[in-house]
Amino acid sequence: MKKIYILVLSMILTCSLNSYYYGKNKIQSEKTEWSVIETKHFDIHYKEGSDEFGKTCALIAEEGFYHLNKTFKQPLNTRIPIIIYENKQQFQTTNIIYPLLSEGVGGFTENMRNRVVVPFDGSYKKFEETLVHELTHAYINDINGMAFLNPFLNSGGSNLPFWLSEGLPEYLSIGGVDNYNNSFILDMVVNDYLRPMDEIYGYYAYRLGETFLSWLDIEYGKESVAKYFYQIRFSPDLDIATEKTYGMKFDELQEKFNIYLKRKYYPVINTHQLPYENSERVTNNKEFNAYMNFAPRFSPLEDQFVFYSNKDYQTSIWQGSTFKLKKNKKILQGESSSKFEEFHFQRSNISWFPDGQSFAFVSKTSFGDRIYIYNKQKGKLKKTIKIDELDSIYEIDVHPNGKEIVLSGQKNHQNNIYVYSLEKGNLTQITSDSYMESQVRWSHKGDKIAFTSERDLADSTKYNHVFNKLIQNIYYFDISSQTFHQVTFDKFNNYHPMWSTNDSTIVFISEKSTISNWECINIYEGKRGVITKNFSGVLDGDLSKTDSYLVYSCFFNGAWDIFLLHKPFINLVYEDYQPEKVIEFDDNFSTVFKLDRYQYYGKDDTLIKKSFKELMKESNYKDIQQKNRMDSLRYRYIDFYTTKSKEEEKPDSLNFKIPTIRDYKPKFKVDQFWGGLAYSSSVGTIGYLQFGISDLMGNHGFGINAQFNGKLKDSNLILSYMYLPYRTDYGLSLFNINDETIYYDGNTDDYYQAWENEIGSYILVRYPLSKFNRFDFENSLYQYSYKWSKWNYNTGDWDKDHEDKQFVYAPAISYVYDNALYGSTGPIQGIKSYHTLKKSFTKKEFEYATYYTDTRAYQMISERFSVASRFILGLSDGKNPELFNLESYNGVRGFEGTDSNNEQTADLKGRKKILTTLELRYPFIDNLKLGFPIPIQLSQIRGSIFTDIGTVWNKNKGFRGMSDGRLRDVKMGFGFGPRFNLGFVILKFDIAWETDLVNHGKPKYFFSLNEDF
Repeated sequence: MKKIYILVLSMILTCSLNSYYYGKNKIQSEKTEWSVIETKHFDIHYKEGSDEFGKTCALIAEEGFYHLNKTFKQPLNTRIPIIIYENKQQFQTTNIIYPLLSEGVGGFTENMRNRVVVPFDGSYKKFEETLVHELTHAYINDINGMAFLNPFLNSGGSNLPFWLSEGLPEYLSIGGVDNYNNSFILDMVVNDYLRPMDEIYGYYAYRLGETFLSWLDIEYGKESVAKYFYQIRFSPDLDIATEKTYGMKFDELQEKFNIYLKRKYYPVINTHQLPYENSERVTNNKEFNAYMNFAPRFSPLEDQFVFYSNKDYQTSIWQGSTFKLKKNKKILQGESSSKFEEFHFQRSNISWFPDGQSFAFVSKTSFGDRIYIYNKQKGKLKKTIKIDELDSIYEIDVHPNGKEIVLSGQKNHQNNIYVYSLEKGNLTQITSDSYMESQVRWSHKGDKIAFTSERDLADSTKYNHVFNKLIQNIYYFDISSQTFHQVTFDKFNNYHPMWSTNDSTIVFISEKSTISNWECINIYEGKRGVITKNFSGVLDGDLSKTDSYLVYSCFFNGAWDIFLLHKPFINLVYEDYQPEKVIEFDDNFSTVFKLDRYQYYGKDDTLIKKSFKELMKESNYKDIQQKNRMDSLRYRYIDFYTTKSKEEEKPDSLNFKIPTIRDYKPKFKVDQFWGGLAYSSSVGTIGYLQFGISDLMGNHGFGINAQFNGKLKDSNLILSYMYLPYRTDYGLSLFNINDETIYYDGNTDDYYQAWENEIGSYILVRYPLSKFNRFDFENSLYQYSYKWSKWNYNTGDWDKDHEDKQFVYAPAISYVYDNALYGSTGPIQGIKSYHTLKKSFTKKEFEYATYYTDTRAYQMISERFSVASRFILGLSDGKNPELFNLESYNGVRGFEGTDSNNEQTADLKGRKKILTTLELRYPFIDNLKLGFPIPIQLSQIRGSIFTDIGTVWNKNKGFRGMSDGRLRDVKMGFGFGPRFNLGFVILKFDIAWETDLVNHGKPKYFFSLNEDF
C-alpha cells in the first residue's frame, strides 16, 4: 500500500472525524540522488557517487542471473530493476512499499513492478546471498508474467506452496550448506517438532524448504528440482506434480525426506550434549515467553549480567543473576521510544564500564545509530554519542580504562574497526578495506583488540557465486606495535572472540563440527581446546573477568536461551595448533574477486529488442530458446576469457559492451488499478475506479479515486498527489464529493431530497518527529453547496425548495503518536494517540471549531492475552458545529438509537462526545479442522469481550447521565465476538447488547473488515 492512500484517508477527515490515520513513520533525513548502471539484464540503482559499489552490484547480479538461468532454463522477458540501499537505515525508509520494515528484513521483491530491493550491511557475502534470493523471486515473477508481458495479466504461479516459494530462493542462493540455517533443522529433528511442510510457515518454512530441495538435489539430481518447480507451478495438485517428477505422492516423498533427516542428525545426540546437561539454564523460553534471548555480558563483579530479550515481543535490555539470587528483570525498555527505536538484529551487544555501574550499547534512531551510556544504578542515560562519519554502528566494547570505545562501523560500503575517544570525541580508524571486520573485544590490559574478519576463502562451495567462498577467522590488532595478527587459519567459520584473564587465550565460536560451539586457543603456545559440544549451536556470549563463568546464548527447542557454564577451562583436552602470526591487511579485495569482470555484462539492446519482437510474433518460444543458448554460450566465453592474462582482458576483442552509468530519471508506471464500470440507459455510467501510479522509487505518487453516478457532476472524484523524498511529506488533492439523502414524511406522505456537494482542494504537510510521532498540517479550501428539494408527483421530478452555496477554508493541525505492537488481528501492546484541532472560516453560517482526541492503550497480561482501552473526546462549537454519533465501532456497540426519554431516534448526534471502551483480547480457536460438509481448516482465530460506554450531547444543562439506578443520556453496550485474519483483511463479527444497568436490549450484529482498534 502506497503513501498516496494516506492522502485519501486524510481527505476523508474533512468529511468525517470518524476516519483518521494512525501509523508509524518513515523518515528520510535527506533526499537520496540515484545513479543507474545498465547491465545485460538489470537496471541497478544505487546512491549517486558510489559508482564502484554499483559496478560490484552489477557483477553480483549478472553472475546471479546466469546461475539462476541454469536452473530455470529460460531467459528473462523484461529488464528487472534492482534498488540497492547503502545501509539498513536507508532501506527501512524506502517509499517503494509503504509498510515499515523491521531490522530482521534482509530485502524484498515488490511483485507489481518486479522491483528487487536490498540493503548492504557490511558483508558482501551476506549481501550476495540476499540479492540472489530476491532475484530468484523476480525471476519467477518474470516467468509467471511471460504469457502477456503484463504484470496485471500473469500466467500463474500463485499456487506455489509457501515452503517452495521461499525455500527455492534460499536453495538457489545458499544451497543447504549454511551451518546457522541447518541448526534450526537439527533442532526440529532432535526435539521432535518436525511437522509436515504444508503446516509450517514463517522462518521455519524458509529453512525446511531449503533443506528439502537440497535433499532432492542430492537424492535425485539438480535437474529434478527445476522440473519439480515447473510441475508444481502448472499442476493443480501437489500429489500430481510429485508423481510426475518422482513417481510417488508428496506424503511418500516427505516421509523419505524425514528419514533422511533422522539418519543425518540422530547420531549427533551420541557425540554432542544438550545445553542444559553441561550448563545452567538462565532463561526458559516456555516460562519466560521470549524466543530471542541473546548477547549476555557480565558486569565487572561477575554477580550479574545483562542481555537482550524480546519478551513481550519488544527487544529490551534485561538483567540476570549469576547466582540466581534475583529473578530476571527488565532494566531498559526498547523499541517503543524515539531513542531506542530498534537494535541491530544479531549484531548488537552490551559492554560494561569498569565501575560496574554503567554500560554502553548501540540503538537505531530515525536519524542514525547512537551509542548510549546508561547508568544502571540511577536508571537513566548518562550520555548519547553521535558519530556522523559512520553510516551504521554495530558491535562495541569499552576499554578497561573506560576512556575509549572500540567499535565495528560501516562507512562507504565497508565495515571496519574504529576507536572512539570519550575524552576527545574523535574517531580513529584501525582497518580500512572491503572485507568485513566485526565483533571487536579489548584485551584485559587494553593493549590488543580481538576481532572477526571475513577475508579468508573456503576450498569449495555449493555454488560458484562471486563472494560465497568468504569465511570468517579470528584476528587481533596490537596497539603498541600497530600490527595485525591472525589467530585461526581454518577453512570454516570462527567468530565472536574474547580474551581470557591473562590475555594469552582467546575463546571463540567455531563451526569445526558444522555445529557452532565454544573453543579456545592459546595464541602463544598454539594449543586449541573444545569447551562445549552442544548439538544445537551457540550464537554469542561472554567470559567472566576471572574465567570462572561462561554465559552464552544457545538455540534449543525452538528458541535462543541464555545458559551459564561454570569453570569452562576445567578438564579441557588441548590439541596442537598453528601459533598466531603477523600478517599484512592488504586491501586486495578488488583483485582477489576480479571485480572488473562487471564490464563483460553490458546491455545488448539489439539482442533484447529482437527477442521481444519475436516473442510477440511467434506462438512458440523457439526464438527465446535460441536467445537462451546465446546467453549460455556468451557465459562460457566469459568463463574462458577471464582466465587469460590481464593484457588480453579487453572486452572489445569479443565485442562486449561495458555497462553504462546514467542519472536516475523518474519513470511512472501503474501500481494499482481496479474497479468496474457499467452503463444504464436510465442513469448513465455507474461504477468505481481506483488508479495509482508512481515512479520507481515511490517518491512521487498519483492517485485517482472515482465513483461514477451517471452525470459527472453527481460523481465522486478525488485526484491526489504525494511527494515523499524528504523528511517532510507533501500532499495535494482535488476533489468533488456528493452526498444525497432521501427522507420520507409519514404524516404528509411526501418525499424530500437533501443534496450536498463539496468541490475544492486539500493540502497535507506531514512532519515526522521520530518513528513514533509526527505532526500533520492540513488545509481544505472548498465550495460547499446544499440543496433541499421536494418530490412533485405531478411532474415526476424534484422541485427545488432551498439552495445555498458558500466557500469554506478549514485548516487543521494534528499530533499522532503510535508505538503499538501488532498481533494477528490488531494491536496488543503500546499506545496510539491522535489529537486534532480544526477550524473553519467562511463568510456565512458554515463556521465551526473542533477538537477531537482518540487515545488507545494496549497491555499484554500474558503471552496470549491482552487488554485494550480507548478514550474518545470530541468538542465542536460555532454556528454550524460538526456532529458526533455513537454508531458502529467508533461508538457504543449494541446502542439501539434512543434518547434520554427512551424515544427512538434515527441517529443520535451531538456536538460533544465522550466514549470509553475496554476489551479483553484472547485466543478463541487455535486450530479448527472440519471434514464435513466442507473440508476446511481454520487457525489463529482471536476473540474479544468488550464494554463500550459513551454519550453525545449538545447542552450541559439538562444532561442526565444516570438517575434512579438507570443510565439515561449515557449509553452502554457489551458483547463479544471472534476475529479472523484472512491474510488481506481482518474479518470481525460482534454480538452486542445495550444496557441501562437494569434492562438489556436485543442483540445487534456487527460485521467489519477492519482490524481491532
